[in-house]
Formats: sequence, structure tokens, C-alpha cells
Amino acid sequence: MLLYDAVIDDERRHNAYGLLASLNMLIETTSGSEYTAAEGRAWLTEAGFRSSRVEHLTGGYSMLVGIK
Repeated sequence: MLLYDAVIDDERRHNAYGLLASLNMLIETTSGSEYTAAEGRAWLTEAGFRSSRVEHLTGGYSMLVGIK
């Protein structure tokens, strides 16, 4: 499985684009926000994926890769 998004780093300090996107979602919705790599990997584990990794892409985006 591949998830492509503006994933926030686990410390919430380095991906300015993802952090601003998260802030924008909080302003426009009642509970929206971007998620951290650790949160995404936990969801993949919960869904039965045996391993996962994060691939950093350009422009503030990352790809979570889940292997079942």
C-alpha cells in the first residue's frame, strides 16, 4: 500500500509545508490535521501490514509504504 501526503515528522519540527497544511485543516474543519509518520505506520500495523517505511519526496511530501 502507498500513502502519499504531506506527512509531518514525528517531532513536529521540520516539515513546514506539512505543519502549515495541518494548521489550515484545523482552521477550516472541526478536527482535521495532517498526521505524523509514526501515526501512519501505527495505522498500517493495525491494519495487518507486517512492515512499513517512510520515503521522503520533494516539496514537503512523503510516501508511507506498507507491505502485507
